[in-house]
Amino acid sequence: MVVDPGVGTLRRPILAEAAGQYFVAPDNGVLSMLYAREKHKVRAVTAEKFFLKPVSDTFHGRDVFAPTAAHLAKGTPVARFGKPIADYCRLEFYKPVRTGKRVWKGAILKVDRFGNLITNFHIAEFPALRTRAFAMTAGQREITALARTFGEQSLGELFLLVGSSGYLEVAANQASAAKMAGAAVGAPVQLEIY
Repeated sequence: MVVDPGVGTLRRPILAEAAGQYFVAPDNGVLSMLYAREKHKVRAVTAEKFFLKPVSDTFHGRDVFAPTAAHLAKGTPVARFGKPIADYCRLEFYKPVRTGKRVWKGAILKVDRFGNLITNFHIAEFPALRTRAFAMTAGQREITALARTFGEQSLGELFLLVGSSGYLEVAANQASAAKMAGAAVGAPVQLEIY
């Protein structure tokens, strides 16, 4: 994984083991959601013998991450890449914060190509949404309906949908929720359950 605005800085490359898989990534918090959901082990990748030479200051995806992943896929034991670490970067953006008795503040994690707003609210943490009244504010709009499918709602109406990964999405039947709400990635979202 190379979501790496810190390429060329002192941030270290890491190798994480979780859910029976390996993840090679920069230590910048990009794996935070994985850490929150899965038991994991993390190593600093310090064995430079696996890197392409010379290592560019601006293309670690090619020179560090891809060769490390290739050696891993070839069967190189994980212990040969570096020692386990506990001080890896974990960000808290992925989890809503309680701000009142029944109020939480979260954020838009992603806008998909259809204009659905994927929030950091996971249905497993908010099962009451299925049975109780609620209001979610995203951008300029308030959403008060939860649907199982897009077709359950009228054309152009905003509603919440539980996405395929379990995160709540602000959606609209055959319209862009992002345009309707005037919201983008990083925008705050508030949820109140009555």
